[in-house]
Parts: sequence; C-alpha cells; structure tokens
Amino acid sequence: MLAVDLSLTSLCFAQRQTRALGLTNIDYAQADILRLPSIGRMFDMIDATGVLHHLADPFAGWRALLSMLRPGGLMSLGLYSEIARRDIVYTRDFIAERGYRPLRRTSAVADRSCSITPTARRSKTGQDVGFLQHQRVPRPLIP
Repeated sequence: MLAVDLSLTSLCFAQRQTRALGLTNIDYAQADILRLPSIGRMFDMIDATGVLHHLADPFAGWRALLSMLRPGGLMSLGLYSEIARRDIVYTRDFIAERGYRPLRRTSAVADRSCSITPTARRSKTGQDVGFLQHQRVPRPLIP
C-alpha cells in the first residue's frame, strides 16, 4: 500500500496513526499527483478523497490516477462541495474572528517520530518527480 500526499505534515500524522494501530504494510511518499505516473507503478485500488477539486485541472489529476489503475481495478473519488464544507468554513471564521491560536504548533520538520525524510527522488528516466523518500513503517517488535 502506498499513501501519497503533497503535505509532509499530513504524511507524518498518517504515519503516527498507522503506527499506533500496528499497521505495517504502508509506504509513504510526498508527491505531486500530476507527476505520480512517472513512478511506473500500477494499483488495484486508488482512493483520492479531498484531492482532485484542489487542482487547477481536476481532470488532469483524474487522468494521472487512472493511468496507474490496473484493468478491472477500483477507484474511489471524494469531492467536497461548498455545501459539504459549510460547517468547516463557519468554524474557521469563528476561530479567526476571535483570534484563537493553536495551543501548540506542529511541524513535520520538528516531528521526531516521523521517518519520512526530505530526500529528492527521481523516476526510472532520471526525471525529478517531486518525491520525498518513501518509508515503510517499521514492524512493531512482538515478544
């Protein structure tokens, strides 16, 4: 399984959560979705929730993902509408109007539990694909 996100902070959060659940079969990579096909991998299942509608050309992102889906594979897409995000927008405005600050600022760079490191990665053709080094979550030691 490969988990991809543009945000290193989100990837580190996902890595912490999967470690806490004892999941060990997940690789992580930071990448631009439009450049993903250059990694040369195919998938039986692709889930892109909350991604495509953020792109300047959502159909380009969909085509990039589709090119990596094996024949007979399954793709699940989740697109957020203004109505679906209404409560989130209201809550953010409420917080901003009152000047509330986070109790603690988190950063993937300062997250010592995150093993995803900012190392450039190139595709088989040598083209920079905008990846950070992907890492497998270490298997927990079971006595």
